[in-house]
Amino acid sequence: MIKKFVFIINPPRGGGVSIISLSRILNNAFFFVWPYEFLYFNLFNQATNNKKLAKGEKLNNFFFNEVKKKLYMFSKKKIDYIKFKRKLFNKNNLQFNSIEYLTHLAQALSSSYKNNSKIEKFLIVYVSARGFDWSKVSKKNIFFLKSNRAYIDSFLSIRDNTIGASGFYNFFNFKGKKSLFYWMETFRRIISNYNKKLPRNRSLTLDFENISFNKAIRNKINNNNAQQILNFLNAKERLKKKNFFSEVHKKKIKNQLKISNIENYIINNYIYKKKINFLKFLFNLFCSLNFFISNLIKAKDRKIALKVINIFFTFIIFYFSMYKNKKLYNLLISGNSHIKYMEIWK
Repeated sequence: MIKKFVFIINPPRGGGVSIISLSRILNNAFFFVWPYEFLYFNLFNQATNNKKLAKGEKLNNFFFNEVKKKLYMFSKKKIDYIKFKRKLFNKNNLQFNSIEYLTHLAQALSSSYKNNSKIEKFLIVYVSARGFDWSKVSKKNIFFLKSNRAYIDSFLSIRDNTIGASGFYNFFNFKGKKSLFYWMETFRRIISNYNKKLPRNRSLTLDFENISFNKAIRNKINNNNAQQILNFLNAKERLKKKNFFSEVHKKKIKNQLKISNIENYIINNYIYKKKINFLKFLFNLFCSLNFFISNLIKAKDRKIALKVINIFFTFIIFYFSMYKNKKLYNLLISGNSHIKYMEIWK
């Protein structure tokens, strides 16, 4: 029976995979580790159209398809999907809130593992800071893990991946999928939620395992992090190979670029303080025009002049909408329809 819920709420590219992949955590018989990054509360909202309660039948259909879509290729020999479906659908007629359903979902999936252990007391889910419902922070049986990676480092890592995947121009456009402005607002709200809502007595900050460190240092960080988690949760160590974790994202395409004046200014004066001086903002934007022009030329983009003008006015629109959350939300949602289900935007 699950007694404690443990959510890894790292910012994107903040080292959450490293935390949930710790061997002493994955191989602890008292833990059930959700086997991939799972933006559960966003998905619950999507399944229920943002309602607090829903019928089991509706949720079971939605989540069975979701889990199978994410996991089937990686786990045919590890999970009995017929048993998972049977266990899941035996509560079709009950009403669930999000925590109740997560319990049911995790127990159904766990029981379908071919090396199942029945002594689980802790459920560990890598939901990320974007995938957590911040209205649940007051529940006493919910605990939080995150790393101490600097926000700017996480942001720059995302920037490299996003520009590489969606293109330079799209990154500086509201309609571009996960644009600069989407990530700026995401980080601002994450930092705000950490500072205002995260309960200090039920949250643990772990050392970031930097892949640039040598193997001995990384092993030491991982061992220390695992021990801190066990101590924090007051959990015994009982080794049994049971859990697994699969990264099911698409291959990342990186495109490293220096950061422009305007981005640097917004990072330091928006995501941390939300105080931007218009004249300084405009000055940094003008100083960045050569950055936009030269990178569009490198990308062999057509209509360079038009695209530079569009980028320029996108930043101006951002300035006049950033203090009006609903207006900014509507601008961002045009390229990211999924965010209407994300608790972080509420």
